Amino acid sequence: AQAADVHRRIDQSARRFLQRHISWLGSVAQDPQVVRATGLAAPLMLSVPECPAAHAIAAIATALASAPTNTIRTAA
Repeated sequence: AQAADVHRRIDQSARRFLQRHISWLGSVAQDPQVVRATGLAAPLMLSVPECPAAHAIAAIATALASAPTNTIRTAA
């Protein structure tokens, strides 16, 4: 819920000042594996690819990769 609220506020500002929409791609919940990987100075996606945070990051990356390029959506 906190991530969605932050997104909503950023999107509102982008619409107001830039006349642009910021799409919601997802969020990464707190995950102790992130702290562990950071402490080991190891990439999360390589050290614990099955943790919830890694799955969330992969889903966001997939959404970004499948988004059309060179498109700008103006705010409605």
